[in-house]
Amino acid sequence: MKVNDLITLNNATNYLLLEEIFHENEKYFFCVKTDKEKNKPINEYAFFKEESINNKESIKIIKDNSLIEVLYNIILKNFINS
Repeated sequence: MKVNDLITLNNATNYLLLEEIFHENEKYFFCVKTDKEKNKPINEYAFFKEESINNKESIKIIKDNSLIEVLYNIILKNFINS
């Protein structure tokens, strides 16, 4: 998976991968939910962790608020420094 990929979750929800974040040797993505019909971004964001299960890429939604804050701060720092 890479930035700008459009992914579909098992529940048929689509997300556009906006930012790639590396933290503690793990790969995360900051994503925006998209409208099912038009694939246009809507105002709903999430962080996902990329995982490999049986050599297949998969993602897991991040629900830990402290980790979300860390990832958000990494994005903010990168944005300010660019």
